[in-house]
Amino acid sequence: MPKPRARAGTAEKLASLGVLAVLAAAALWLCSAQARFNPAVIVAMAHPKGQPPAGAPAAASSSLTAQLLESLSAFSPLSSTESYNAETLSDKIDGKAELYLASGFMEMSCRAYAAGDGGQARV
Repeated sequence: MPKPRARAGTAEKLASLGVLAVLAAAALWLCSAQARFNPAVIVAMAHPKGQPPAGAPAAASSSLTAQLLESLSAFSPLSSTESYNAETLSDKIDGKAELYLASGFMEMSCRAYAAGDGGQARV
């Protein structure tokens, strides 16, 4: 004759309810995280392509950030300055340039530097 099954104790019931509560909380968090859109996607959907959003600053000098990079004296330049505008941004950021353009992107400059302390740090 088989042994009768023992019933779950109070501690086991509380532990299983705790695990279920954690799983339910994780499922709710996942659902709420999936419902929130990336702000860049919302901006891209709200504004026609090629037009910056209302309130975006007027176009500045295309070499403004390049001038800033040239004026850094605490670092030693390792490369020349690369500048990008709305037409050439896709050369630097392949595949995501449309989101930046829809958000009012104007220009960007990049340059590699070595730290001025003589170390091997690269900025």
